[in-house]
Amino acid sequence: MAMACLDYCWGLAMTSSRFDALFGGPPRVCEAPITQREMNIAASIQQVTGEIMLIAVLLLLGVFITLGGTATAPFIYTMY
Repeated sequence: MAMACLDYCWGLAMTSSRFDALFGGPPRVCEAPITQREMNIAASIQQVTGEIMLIAVLLLLGVFITLGGTATAPFIYTMY
């Protein structure tokens, strides 16, 4: 997402009108009922975040194995 969609660095709001246009409307008013639109946005963010975390873990596991480690459970416990 482009920084132009966010306004918290320059303005008094978290998002800008470009963000509103991108997500199909203005932010929900505090204490207003949660609509299907907000639930869809939240589900999309959760999906993308989950995929990013999975990729990050797989990349780190690959680096660990490449450096000579083994992907076994005892390693995880010895880290802490």
